[in-house]
Amino acid sequence: MGPATVAWIARLHGWIGLWGAVLGLLFGVSGFVLNHRAVLKLDLMVYAPTHQRIEVPSTAGASPQALAAWLPGALALPQAKVRIPDEKRRPTAEPVAATERGKRWNVTLNTPQERVQVIYWAGEPRAEVTRERANFFATLARLHTGAGLGAGWVLFADSLAGAMIALTLSGVLLWTKLHPGRLLAVGLVGGSTVLGTILVFWAL
Repeated sequence: MGPATVAWIARLHGWIGLWGAVLGLLFGVSGFVLNHRAVLKLDLMVYAPTHQRIEVPSTAGASPQALAAWLPGALALPQAKVRIPDEKRRPTAEPVAATERGKRWNVTLNTPQERVQVIYWAGEPRAEVTRERANFFATLARLHTGAGLGAGWVLFADSLAGAMIALTLSGVLLWTKLHPGRLLAVGLVGGSTVLGTILVFWAL
């Protein structure tokens, strides 16, 4: 590998590191909070809950799917990710039959800043809504886990994963070219891999 190739890899390493710097900082801070919140008694992630009852029109109360389609507009959360737990789903959007009355339907809506739980008893005129607003650190944790975010964020986060792989490979190549102790490099990489594997299996 000639000097020109080494210089090109070094420039690539630098640009990739710049691309992932902000997102890496976000994942690093939120990962630390998630990992150590219980051990270090870090009460950084706070949710402020509010409760309300909302009127449910008959068309929205026809099925869990109709309710889930109506809720984002009713709660002013047009970009929320909506989820109906599997055990509460119905296969069609037919009107509520007499046998369905009294059944409880759950719908969850998520955005990076807020999580909303809606409980509706089939056939009733109102639904119970619990809204939990996340503070700064809770929002970071939700970004870390992708809560309330779509495919765009997943692809963006995947780009960081790809950047980390590229940084690792280019960093190893640069180290081996700039330092003569290649055997030491192999030992460091192998040792860290073995140590990480042992810690993972120890925690299982």
